Amino acid sequence: MRNYTTIEQSKHLLELGLDPKTHDIYYEDITMDEPFTKKIHIGQSIAIMDDLFSYRQGYTIPCWSTGALMNLMKPIGENTYTITGTLDGGAFVQFDGVTTVAFQEKTAFVAVYNMICWLLENGYINKNKDDEENSFQR
Repeated sequence: MRNYTTIEQSKHLLELGLDPKTHDIYYEDITMDEPFTKKIHIGQSIAIMDDLFSYRQGYTIPCWSTGALMNLMKPIGENTYTITGTLDGGAFVQFDGVTTVAFQEKTAFVAVYNMICWLLENGYINKNKDDEENSFQR
């Protein structure tokens, strides 16, 4: 079972405005040619952290593990999260803030990924902060 974002999921999170510097895993194109020949690395990429050529050209793509995505879900004030397993082996993630939203999925990763997308789409996570850590806006 994969517990980190695919290239497509990573690109979607970046399009939503997630700061690439929050990644904890990255894909690297080992041929720098089409089609993308990926190699996965654990840890942060210097190319991404320093905005080097290979990142700007798409040869290095950040991705996020379940843990890295969960670290983005920081309770502030009245905003809280509930993450629980379900009897069928799935996961349930609920956010209680100004509004309540919940995702029940077959895996914890998918539930957390969908929650992060919703939080980004609805302005609960600061986007692309170079100098500050991602945190809630509301």
